[in-house]
Amino acid sequence: MKKTLFLLFCSIFLSAQNSELFTNDWYISQIVTNGQTVTTPSMANALSPSAFIQNNPNYYFASRYFNTAQINITFSATVNSFTKIGGGCTLADYWGVNMTAVQEYDQKNCDFYISYALPGTIYTYQILTNGTSKTLIVTNPSGTQVFITTLYF
Repeated sequence: MKKTLFLLFCSIFLSAQNSELFTNDWYISQIVTNGQTVTTPSMANALSPSAFIQNNPNYYFASRYFNTAQINITFSATVNSFTKIGGGCTLADYWGVNMTAVQEYDQKNCDFYISYALPGTIYTYQILTNGTSKTLIVTNPSGTQVFITTLYF
């Protein structure tokens, strides 16, 4: 009985640790590389929310801008991090308003999760609350950060 209660407590703790990730619509707002901040450029298409997805027993993160960088992940039980198992990025080509800025930013998003990240890459994250909005900051091993907010721009 004690073992069952302990396992129940652990499963509640682990799901509570990540619950905010799954219950919010996240919109990419900026990428910081080597101290250089690039904010999300406007484009003609509506921005779709990024999302954490659970498909038992697997977890995925889909970082969406124009294209989607989707990675399968595992969560750490002890710290706010996830490890990339695999993934890919869609390859649509944007030709609308602000084309150059959108294509460059879109490539930075895909590179962050796919091109420069081998399976086994560990990303740390933190969630900051500012009034009614939240900001998720995902950091890769090189220190590059992607800021994702609950507010749509």
